[in-house]
Amino acid sequence: MIQFNMKNIMSNKFAIAMAIGITSFLFYLYTLAPTVCWGDSAKLAIPVYNRTFIFTSGGSHGLHSFLGWLFSLILGQQNLAYSLNLMSAFFSSFTLSLFYLLMKKITHSQFASVLSAFVLGISHLFWFVSVITESYSLLSFTFVLQIYTLINWFDNPHAWKIYVLWLVIFLSLLNHMLNFLFVPVIMVFILCFSK
Repeated sequence: MIQFNMKNIMSNKFAIAMAIGITSFLFYLYTLAPTVCWGDSAKLAIPVYNRTFIFTSGGSHGLHSFLGWLFSLILGQQNLAYSLNLMSAFFSSFTLSLFYLLMKKITHSQFASVLSAFVLGISHLFWFVSVITESYSLLSFTFVLQIYTLINWFDNPHAWKIYVLWLVIFLSLLNHMLNFLFVPVIMVFILCFSK
């Protein structure tokens, strides 16, 4: 017989992160746009449909297009727009899970961490880019992953964590040029806190 101890479940931060991710994904799935919406959705879906992945231009979002193509292959391409919208929900849900872990690491408060992930997840702008085809869901994921990796390096410095951080930064630049804004801040942080 399996017994569930609520105290053990609540103390396992990874179980809570998974629950946040699944819950947010179900919420985004329920409110997901069924097809192309106004804004950049069509602009981002066309390269996926044409399989043109341009990684060198600031506005092309090559990584987003490539991952969108892979995502549409996994789901089947009956409705490309829906599968791309689903990819946004997927990355936003992962972002919230990782954001919870980041807040838990920073605040050491279960309540504050869950609440902050909840508030971010239902905020209008975050929800909006989570239910349509938009590159900002992938941008949010890579940004939170950068900060999480940086904080982990700060807590337990190993050179491989810096290499992972730079790999994530490089990959994030293939999606969105806004990531260039984070590079100087990260470099200053590393220089100030390296031992």
